[in-house]
Amino acid sequence: MVRKRKIFWDENARLSLFELYKYIRADSLTNALKVKQEILASVKVLSTYPAIHPPDKFKQLTDGNFRAYEKHLYRISYHVSKFEVIILRIRHVRQKPEKY
Repeated sequence: MVRKRKIFWDENARLSLFELYKYIRADSLTNALKVKQEILASVKVLSTYPAIHPPDKFKQLTDGNFRAYEKHLYRISYHVSKFEVIILRIRHVRQKPEKY
């Protein structure tokens, strides 16, 4: 049986999700809800399958526990440990990473 990890959100990642929702909502409430729900659904999968996405290609000096993927032109970065997955950052793919 696969053990589920607990999902935690970094405060900056949570704020980024809210900000992207507000930005999209200015044009379309339907699209804003769709994008937010699909991002949340993709994050939920990580509790069971945390290694489903490749290691973060922008993270230097990593042991493979920092991973990232894209959903609706947003890059979701996360860290995997034995008992939890931490959502670290959500940003638009056209934004430069803050750190490598």
